[in-house]
Amino acid sequence: MEQIFPLIRLQKAKSHSTLALIYSKQQPQQDEKCNELRLKALEISEQLISNGEKIEGIGDVFEHIGELYMNQSNPQRARKYYKKALGYTKKDMVDDHPEIRRIQKIIDGLPTSRTTD
Repeated sequence: MEQIFPLIRLQKAKSHSTLALIYSKQQPQQDEKCNELRLKALEISEQLISNGEKIEGIGDVFEHIGELYMNQSNPQRARKYYKKALGYTKKDMVDDHPEIRRIQKIIDGLPTSRTTD
């Protein structure tokens, strides 16, 4: 039963990040709601990670957050979260998996900056 709770929390984090993406794409005037959902997704995800739980699929949450920052024209913040997504996705999949290559391609296509997060 204890193994189910982290999976439920992961699904909740994914739902929050997906809803935030929807708000950012379809309702630009909803920035406040988008940020609220993004922060909730991050909070849940960071909590799962800090508990030391290996949660397959948590990279999806960070990828969504990276996409949110891209939608907000903030490629430096996007890079930070895409890199987190890549790291967690690599833990879940074999090295040559197409998903890993896809995320790496996104990171490689982001503009670079001298400042880092």
